[in-house]
Amino acid sequence: MEQIKNFEGTPKEKLKVAILSIIGDDSVINETTQLVGGPEKIDYRTLHLLLIECVQKYDMISEIYTEFFTNMFDFIKDVINEGIAQGVIRSDINNTIV
Repeated sequence: MEQIKNFEGTPKEKLKVAILSIIGDDSVINETTQLVGGPEKIDYRTLHLLLIECVQKYDMISEIYTEFFTNMFDFIKDVINEGIAQGVIRSDINNTIV
């Protein structure tokens, strides 16, 4: 999460980094998430599906998962507000729907 927050760019670029990191495409921040001992990238779509079951079963995982996405949504709201202030995002965009 810190890596995403520290990304420097326009609000549009920041939103792109945030969304792509959620789905597992971290190429925009010049890093590749690799499995130990192999060159394969992690397929985050599959990982999220597997985590859903754990999130529902285990409170500890649920708390971590919820905290990550709460932080991500707060970051997206901040970027939307930044973009509105800079005039690069329309002022009629409602950031409370995030």
